[in-house]
Amino acid sequence: MKDKMKAAVFEGEGVLKIKEVDVPKIEKADELIVEVEMCS
Repeated sequence: MKDKMKAAVFEGEGVLKIKEVDVPKIEKADELIVEVEMCS
């Protein structure tokens, strides 16, 4: 898995930016990471 990923980051009302962020780590047995390939 890569160390960085692109994420849609909510920065306030009406402000959504695409940013490069660290890939989150799974720390508990009931957590998961979902990879979205496309949406519309």
